Amino acid sequence: MKASIIKYGIIAALGLAAAYLAVQIFTVLDRPYRTETAILYDMSDSLSCGGYLVFEQSEVPGEGQMGYLVESGERVATGTQVAEIYSDPSQVRARTALTELDAQLELLERSENTVGTDVDVLLAQRQSALYDLLDGLDRQNYEEISSKSNEYLLALNRLQITTGAIRDFSGAKELIAQEQAVQQANLGSPAAVTVSTGGYFVAADAAQMLLYSKDELDNMSAAVMADALQQGAGVGEVSGAGKLVTD
Repeated sequence: MKASIIKYGIIAALGLAAAYLAVQIFTVLDRPYRTETAILYDMSDSLSCGGYLVFEQSEVPGEGQMGYLVESGERVATGTQVAEIYSDPSQVRARTALTELDAQLELLERSENTVGTDVDVLLAQRQSALYDLLDGLDRQNYEEISSKSNEYLLALNRLQITTGAIRDFSGAKELIAQEQAVQQANLGSPAAVTVSTGGYFVAADAAQMLLYSKDELDNMSAAVMADALQQGAGVGEVSGAGKLVTD
């Protein structure tokens, strides 16, 4: 009797194990849901609209043949000279020459700074700059030729100093200084255009003044603003040297 109980117990245990295994196999083989491949994708939407952008701005007075000494959008401090007014065309040529001479002098001074520079690095820089220059010529991208030429000259000059081909560029810098004195005499003392407060300067040829005040725009309906935008209303040319955006 005891043996029969043990026998039936073993059979029951095996039956339970078999039933559990069957349930697991059924669950794996008969899943109630489908699988799909998920792909990561970015989606964007945009809305184009027109309006007026309001800045705190004021005109910078000045008239005549002007040469700008700062870039449009450059931040300037109170009292900064942003332009000069020429009374003779020769002054324009003198300023152009001075700007070029300043760039040459800066290049030579940077060329003499070779502390910690490895020859192999300089050779690689020279080769890379030459390829960039030739690539610009091949693509007829003449606007970048000047900067690419300066990069090549910088690497070449530094290589000459590092290898001992020359000691420094004192002779060339002295000649530049002499020419600077000549061109400065030709330039004379053109009238200066300065700003009375700090901000971001924009030259007249790249600036427009908003004629609407912020309160007027706040009280303007969408339909009225749309008509104003279509007619080009509310925007005027700058009559002076440019404008200063203060906020």
